[in-house]
Amino acid sequence: MQNNKPDTTRKPAKLLNRNAAAGKRRLCFGAAAAAGLSIALLLVGCATEFHLPAPASSFEEYVAQTHSFIAANRRFATADHQTEIDRASPWEIRPQKPDGRAVLCIHGLSDSPWTFRDTGAKLAEDGVLVRSILIPGHGTKPEDMLGLTGADWIEAARRELLRLKSEGYRVWVAGFSTGGNIALTLAAQTQVEGLLLFSPAPYIRSNLVYLVPAASLFFDWLRTPEEAGGGTSPVRYRTVPMSGLNAFYDTMREAQGYLNTPTERLKKTPAFLVLSEFDSIVDSQDVFKAADEVFANPKSRVLWYGDASPERERIRVIFRTSNLPAEHIRSFSHLGINFSPENEYYGKAGRRHRCESGESVGYLRCELPDDALWYGAWGEKRGDKPFVRLTYNPYFEEQSKRLVDFLRETDSTHAAERTTK
Repeated sequence: MQNNKPDTTRKPAKLLNRNAAAGKRRLCFGAAAAAGLSIALLLVGCATEFHLPAPASSFEEYVAQTHSFIAANRRFATADHQTEIDRASPWEIRPQKPDGRAVLCIHGLSDSPWTFRDTGAKLAEDGVLVRSILIPGHGTKPEDMLGLTGADWIEAARRELLRLKSEGYRVWVAGFSTGGNIALTLAAQTQVEGLLLFSPAPYIRSNLVYLVPAASLFFDWLRTPEEAGGGTSPVRYRTVPMSGLNAFYDTMREAQGYLNTPTERLKKTPAFLVLSEFDSIVDSQDVFKAADEVFANPKSRVLWYGDASPERERIRVIFRTSNLPAEHIRSFSHLGINFSPENEYYGKAGRRHRCESGESVGYLRCELPDDALWYGAWGEKRGDKPFVRLTYNPYFEEQSKRLVDFLRETDSTHAAERTTK
């Protein structure tokens, strides 16, 4: 009998710590304090914890219930409250010609269901029902993550996966970043048609993440909402509490375990991964190596954006350069993989719109005209050019077509029909 408990002994990967210097000092202090003040662990208090709503009896009820909760509890970043509520709420796209396929989308840490809006619309055009859920603690204000765990997030996603399956759909699970960890865990435990993993985060670029569980016992924040301009933007959180980082850590270790000792189910599950070589958060090289070892299904593949195609043993690789000088693009970011160039907030015109609407944060470099800027991953500095983060995918149309093809190829019902003809 196979042991389904994940082994988390794989060598730690690396996380890029993008917090302010003060946040780094606090994290290191928390780790040091953990070594000498263990008695204090039981004495540390936290802010008021978020309480999960009761499970809904249908997806429609879940959407309505969550929509109302966000409207009543969100800390708004703009005067356009309705747009913020809509972007933060779970949603469903029903295709005009449904064929029994469905994709469940799971967003990343600090993000929202809106992450998958562009991709979801493309899949629905091919007959796929698409549902995008809200991870508990998101959508309102960062304080609502306090007290939540990775298990809460995984269970919320599992509930919607099982709902789709109970409704008779053939289900693929899609996840971005933290959502990719959750999707991978679900696929290891439950039969799904396939996985769509966008910048999944089982391995990240700094070992500082391994200090999070100890540090979270001593303080609630690296950067408080007050220090982060209220903590919300029109589409995501600007900061998260330590318990949110700890919940991410839970999902990371869970996914690592299943990659280290994969279930037979996971090995056989076809997977489509989208990775950027220069992702500032995810150690895409480590993720690629794990995918090459684990995803044995011959239909599995990786769409790799970078300077060179990675070496592989068996998994199919589709390589596209991320060095596009004619478009002033040097590399692809963690965030931009899922967004169309036409996206109203993160697309080609998004930066100027955000600057004109008053979102004049430093990293947008609003003082410079568009034609003076270059775009890349967070921290890109090559060539001594004025870089800002690339927030969309120049290959979005091609990527969407490849996702549609993958869903067709891995549809078990259609495959069975083909073999009987």
